[in-house]
Amino acid sequence: MKETYPLFLKINARTRVIYNSLQWIIQVQTNPKARWKNIYFIASDLRMLWASLEEIGVSPPKKLAKAINNPSLTFKAWFNKKHPSGSYTT
Repeated sequence: MKETYPLFLKINARTRVIYNSLQWIIQVQTNPKARWKNIYFIASDLRMLWASLEEIGVSPPKKLAKAINNPSLTFKAWFNKKHPSGSYTT
């Protein structure tokens, strides 16, 4: 059975960030028909998420960077705000 996680952010056609109840997951795709490959798992904060994206040569969209006024927001705090029950359904 294939498990699907919610999309947090689509960076471009071949880079996206999904999440589960533990972390954000950066995924890349080598070509449009290839499967998505998990390359980073970030459970700390948005600063680390941005740094990880920059490390693979991807800049987060400026519009999103401006919208997030708290780069020290942790994954756990973000997840709890988005999913007050502590879980989500796919």
